[in-house]
Amino acid sequence: MKMKFDVVVGNPPYQDNIENRSEQPSIYNYFYDLAEKISDKYCLITPARFLFNIGSTSKKWNKKMIEDINNQIVFYVQDASELFPNTIIKGGVAILYHDSKREIGPIGTFTIYSELNGILEKVVREDFISIAELLFSNTSYKYSEKLWSENPNLRSRVSGGSKRYLSSSVFDKLEEIFFEHIPNDKYEYVQILGRKNKKREYYWMRKDYLLEHPNMDKFKVLVPSSNGSGKLGEVLSNPIVGGKNLGHTETFISFGSFSKKSNADNLLKYLKTKFTRVMLGVVKITQGNKTKEVWSKVPMQDFTKNSDIDWSKPISDIDQQLYKKYKLSQNEIKFIEEKVEVMD
Repeated sequence: MKMKFDVVVGNPPYQDNIENRSEQPSIYNYFYDLAEKISDKYCLITPARFLFNIGSTSKKWNKKMIEDINNQIVFYVQDASELFPNTIIKGGVAILYHDSKREIGPIGTFTIYSELNGILEKVVREDFISIAELLFSNTSYKYSEKLWSENPNLRSRVSGGSKRYLSSSVFDKLEEIFFEHIPNDKYEYVQILGRKNKKREYYWMRKDYLLEHPNMDKFKVLVPSSNGSGKLGEVLSNPIVGGKNLGHTETFISFGSFSKKSNADNLLKYLKTKFTRVMLGVVKITQGNKTKEVWSKVPMQDFTKNSDIDWSKPISDIDQQLYKKYKLSQNEIKFIEEKVEVMD
């Protein structure tokens, strides 16, 4: 006999506990699915990362939840410690109510500010293209097989994905292949930006130890792959323009593959605008900057001299041009100006 409950209410466990894993897999999604099977109505409090299509729940499941016409978010708080002291839940927590017999949704693109919803509707139109199209992930710089064939003793020092791409600790773990100055030998070298001893450092490595990368020989903008806390309007930690023959470890992501430095300079200005960072905040609710999804609501611009934006102007003036381009109201402009920190 199948059991059926009138209502299911609960605070289910939200992650598994597997030894020797730095990131534990989410399990709260299974409780949502179970609740839907045994009741027409349920109300659960869980981590909220799925609302922003981030975290370890599957993209397919996230999509199902935010597109369900029977789902509604009745409460959200970004700082989970307000409800659960001494507990860190990245992305906050949410209370979701489901009623299979009533159309109360869908959740859609979830934001906690009504002003942000209005801005989003004006920016993300049918012809929308995201700046995420320019993003190269933090693991996009990968080793060639030549590195391991010529240095088989190094392979045992790294594990998992670190055998494929330049990890954040590579300057320490594979220190023999990195140099402060270009060696005087027959090989071609490229510079790699990473961190060592909590500081940004540049080291040289052989170019043939890396697979080809679309922006290695181009101009680009480098941004930390992790930054801040996820609070709306935070500054980006010192993004920079990268020149030719410069790559990066997984501590960074990169945008663009430009033949002209001026295009990268213009992109850097764009990333520093308040407009860009408020659009980034639609999805970014944790430290993570590294995925295309996080940047998916930031619109693409033309970074050439033919742009409808005059990139020669100061950043504050570029913001005003963007407000005008997207026909933002005075209340929406005021919201951005008050919520988003200034970047020079």
